[in-house]
Amino acid sequence: MGENTELGNMLSAVDKVEDCQLGVNELAVFAPKTKTSDYEQGDASITHGTYIAWETEVNLGGPSTKKQQVQKPEQEVAMFYNSLQYTLYETGFPETVDRTSTPRRNMNKEQVVVAVLSTPYECIGMLLECGHQVSDSIHLIFSPSWVSKEPSKDHPGIYSMYVHKAITFHRGGFTYIDEFSPPRRVTYLVNFFTNAITHGLVDWASEMERNLDCQMSSSIPLCDMIHDKLWTRYLMSKVGIAVPETLAYKIESKRMVPNSDAIRVCVLGKCMKAENTDQVNADNPCVYIGKNFENGDVCEHAISVKQKIARFVDKSSVNGKRIVVKPSALELHDSIGVTIHQAGDLESITNAVEDVLVGGDAVLVETFVEIISPRPMVSGSQSAKISKATERLGFRVRSTVCRDFDGKPVTTSINCGLSSKDSSISRNNTVCQGLDSTLLAYGLTDPAVRCAVDRDIRRHGEDVMRILIEEEHKLDEEQRGGLGGYTDVIGVDFSVTNEDGNIAPVAIEMKSHDCSVNCQVVDFMYHLTQQCTTIDTQTSYQMRRSDKEYDRDTPQKQDSILGRSVRPWVRSMIQRSQDHVLHGKHILIIGAGGFCKGFIWTDAAALGVKVVLVESNPNHFAKEQVYKFINLDIEDHTQEHANAQEIVKILHNEGITVDGCLTFWEYYGPLAALCAELLKTKGSSYAAACIAKNKSYTQATIRARNADVAHFPITSLYSAASCHIASEADIDQACNIANFPAILKLEYASGAVGVNMCKNEDDVRKTYTALTNSLCAMESEYEIGLGFGNTMLLMEYLDGSEHDIDVVIFERKLVAAFVSDNGPTNYPSYTETVALMPSNLPSDKQAQLVMAAYQCCNKIGLSNGVYNVEMKMTSDGPKLIEINARMGGGHIRNWIKRLYGVDLMKCAMLISCGIKPYVPKLPPAEFLLGVNLILSEHGRILTNNNLRKVLGDLQASGDVIFMMMEDEAKLKLDAESTQYEQPYAQIAVKGRNVDECRQKLGKEAKSSGASTSVQAMRQLLSQRIRATRRPPYGHVTRTSRTGPLPVCTSRRPVTSLRKPISPTLARRDVDFPAILKLDYATGAVGVNMCKNEDDVRNKYTALTNSLHTMESEYEIGLNFGNTMLLMENLDGSEHNIDVVIFDRKLVAAFVNDDGLTNYPAYTGTCHNLAIIYSLTLNT
Repeated sequence: MGENTELGNMLSAVDKVEDCQLGVNELAVFAPKTKTSDYEQGDASITHGTYIAWETEVNLGGPSTKKQQVQKPEQEVAMFYNSLQYTLYETGFPETVDRTSTPRRNMNKEQVVVAVLSTPYECIGMLLECGHQVSDSIHLIFSPSWVSKEPSKDHPGIYSMYVHKAITFHRGGFTYIDEFSPPRRVTYLVNFFTNAITHGLVDWASEMERNLDCQMSSSIPLCDMIHDKLWTRYLMSKVGIAVPETLAYKIESKRMVPNSDAIRVCVLGKCMKAENTDQVNADNPCVYIGKNFENGDVCEHAISVKQKIARFVDKSSVNGKRIVVKPSALELHDSIGVTIHQAGDLESITNAVEDVLVGGDAVLVETFVEIISPRPMVSGSQSAKISKATERLGFRVRSTVCRDFDGKPVTTSINCGLSSKDSSISRNNTVCQGLDSTLLAYGLTDPAVRCAVDRDIRRHGEDVMRILIEEEHKLDEEQRGGLGGYTDVIGVDFSVTNEDGNIAPVAIEMKSHDCSVNCQVVDFMYHLTQQCTTIDTQTSYQMRRSDKEYDRDTPQKQDSILGRSVRPWVRSMIQRSQDHVLHGKHILIIGAGGFCKGFIWTDAAALGVKVVLVESNPNHFAKEQVYKFINLDIEDHTQEHANAQEIVKILHNEGITVDGCLTFWEYYGPLAALCAELLKTKGSSYAAACIAKNKSYTQATIRARNADVAHFPITSLYSAASCHIASEADIDQACNIANFPAILKLEYASGAVGVNMCKNEDDVRKTYTALTNSLCAMESEYEIGLGFGNTMLLMEYLDGSEHDIDVVIFERKLVAAFVSDNGPTNYPSYTETVALMPSNLPSDKQAQLVMAAYQCCNKIGLSNGVYNVEMKMTSDGPKLIEINARMGGGHIRNWIKRLYGVDLMKCAMLISCGIKPYVPKLPPAEFLLGVNLILSEHGRILTNNNLRKVLGDLQASGDVIFMMMEDEAKLKLDAESTQYEQPYAQIAVKGRNVDECRQKLGKEAKSSGASTSVQAMRQLLSQRIRATRRPPYGHVTRTSRTGPLPVCTSRRPVTSLRKPISPTLARRDVDFPAILKLDYATGAVGVNMCKNEDDVRNKYTALTNSLHTMESEYEIGLNFGNTMLLMENLDGSEHNIDVVIFDRKLVAAFVNDDGLTNYPAYTGTCHNLAIIYSLTLNT
């Protein structure tokens, strides 16, 4: 399905307006004017339809903030602006507000600046969606005076783009004309102002996009690559997708395309033997065009193009099929230059090939893919029988595929265009519709068959995008069109054919980023329907697929369909923008931590982050992996202020300016907070970090009663009875406060170090003494927090299930939260044994945990960062165990990244730099269930090389996820001491639901020797209120033309018989059978079927005579005139759509079905009132 330019549509609309005769008044075409207060002017405009209801006296000239004289707006800028307003008006969004009088200095907190060089026609759906996801992030540029290029500060030799003026899009569809001082640096560029897309009308942006340092979608070189029909066809065949059998000619080789069964390639005008590029034989000769033969410029092995085509069409697999000749070049997109030829018409095919060879890179001679023929409707609804497809119609399927924020290809939309079987299909001759209803109209009544076609098209589109991503990673910056040039969205066109009784899609070609125009129309169609009817657009928008498949973009809200077709693309552009902003940042990290934090240094380097690491161990393995290593003894936590000042001094002396400061290690939270305060970077306060480090202080703070709020419970509900024990003298008071049984544990330790159950006061005293003595004898204070002190906490024992809630908070606002379940601890050591993510709790219980974790963090002052909160879901609701003022350790980061696509490490780094992280809210497609391995129970697995090999093989096959949390040296060192042991590794499995995970983990645990943890796993799963919550799962799939609706141009021939009838005119304009009826009559008065021209003449005469003899003209409209209309007979079902419109906006719509007419009278016979829709909006 092809697209056309906005300007071409506008001019076409003018022609139709000029040709239209309204009988009473002629329609005038006026230039745009300022809107009137009563919206009654009703002017027509070539730029935006036939109505103006917005302010046109706005500032569209050059920005006043730019160092140049303010320019008057170009003519096309005003045209583009009015086109935008027309779209916003008809689709129910507010008019754009001009606020250029006060240049804006601040920007969105995500620091995302997406620049779109385009008319609104190409991308209005994407603009609105991006503004919805991150308000004020997307900037629509109409003029080159609105942007500039400056040498890049980070990348010598290339440039940064800056936005001085733009139309910005905000949540709720609000738009503004804004100027910026200082100008905004572009993080992501989308360019539709190219020669190919605008057909040469606008091309200033081609130079603007060259040599930029920002991220970019579909640069001109990448568009050229995607519009290379030969190369993309090779890619599609490479991943096993059916394509038409093809003979390709090319003059020179831009991209290597090898010969295959489906594709034969001929390089014209070269002796293949001399070039030594292929073996020359009878099946693969050298091919030359006719002109070469005339000039004698051929080799001895030569044959002509015509001879090669003759061999191709004589193949058994091609013989008898129609042939398509298709040029391949960036400017020759859509159906430009495409011709269809009858089987065996060698002269016509050869002439077509040689005609288009000059203008393109290659020419494809391919078999015409015959679509499925309509089948008899043996089952299905009466409506399906009435509206079945006819033999003269054909259809093309367009699959829109986006690269999502996590790099996965996602098919977002599958739409069909219907037109004449023998003509090319474009948006100018079809109204898009869904695949399911199209296949049903062709007689595919079996839902399983329709689902299979839908599934194949989705998977094929994603396979193509996947291999395209792989190919682009092989290109250098110049070949990709820039440092950040990658393809984020494509369209793949299919025909659905019947091969040996098998209904299957055949891929035809690929489209670049302008492919979103078509599916955008469908988005707006359903959006409009949602606003004024109660039609179930959510189920009709997508096919019903099997339970084993799931759409991660299934609309959850009434307003979520608009923008759905480009939603993953928008997520990708925002994510890539934040990667661009983070790249090159200097971030100070306090404390390197142990083996389990090793991923930080490699992953930070991959993001382009320059880590400045402060670490006590001068020989730490991270020393060689960071940008700057500072060795400083920071283990004495009583000297935090002095250490912080020393760190700042070292940075100053080294000339290092950092953009952020944080820690990922438990024991450096207060020091990192102090450094952040001194360096004035984003983070939690030193006071909040100290509270979080002290467990009893944390409980006391959330227990303190503040003023009640309307939206949350009081935080004291989350606290547990507890008491600080600084010495043995405090035990009496503690026992009076805490109920028994109670937990005695260290104030500053992490994990389960020093945690003990006490049943009475004697237990408390004995345990306190034993714990004090054992800690004094320990050689290392580093891992259990003794550098802060060895005081303890007595806290009531909490019943219920244990959970981790990992939260992302920016400026006291919750950005994201992830809930996981922990199994029963390894009593009496209280080491965690089993973990499950996502949580298996009911949704209301999970919501309670999220709310409680967020409130507790805010209450103690943790306002900027990523935090790990441990809670129990008791019979009285959520209760706090402790708050870790840093990212969760162990498996947490890896699991969240896998399930949700969110990197907590990157979130923490962004926040430290003052940037609000962008976190897409997508449901996970699977569960992860894991068993923690500890030396006392699983030492045999961890130390046995044979069992480790078994685990390695299981991981390689994808059956398990195995993760080491400590290195081999520490494993051997601690093999004899298990008093305060921690998990050393984890074995996890994935599953579509909890039951599947349980079965898999039980099986793998037995095979790897970890069966002793199976009982703990069963306890974890049995203690849930709901044993299995079946989430979306399985094969993950993810599902616009701008302008709201198709241009209202008729596809059906109509002839007005106002003057004496012209047989030639009627025969030329209208196909038979046709309907002759009165222009002004109502009902079925004067309606007649005409099978040929003689019928028209006879019935025109008879109808004219009968009207003259009628006594009353009032009932049939003769007081308006007695002219007639000859109109093609329309097949299909008939419907009445009653609409309510106010100020050109649709308020309500009601649909009902009409039965067959009482032929030949054409009187209505029956009505189906079961399908009727009531007003739902703004009565």
